[in-house]
Amino acid sequence: MKTISKDIKVKVQQATESVLEINKEVDLCAIKNTLEKEHKIRFFNDSVLGNLIREALDNIVYIYC
Repeated sequence: MKTISKDIKVKVQQATESVLEINKEVDLCAIKNTLEKEHKIRFFNDSVLGNLIREALDNIVYIYC
């Protein structure tokens, strides 16, 4: 498996936070759409994206409901 750059991890973190703020839940499709539209990144391997999202969620302490 290729290593994922820090830049990609940061963009996944930003997309995850954005979707959480808007939807108040983790929505894989919404995160993928955000990454494609706002960051021009397309993931073909959902399990890798899922791992990156889990890493992002580990860094999020709370959200406003």
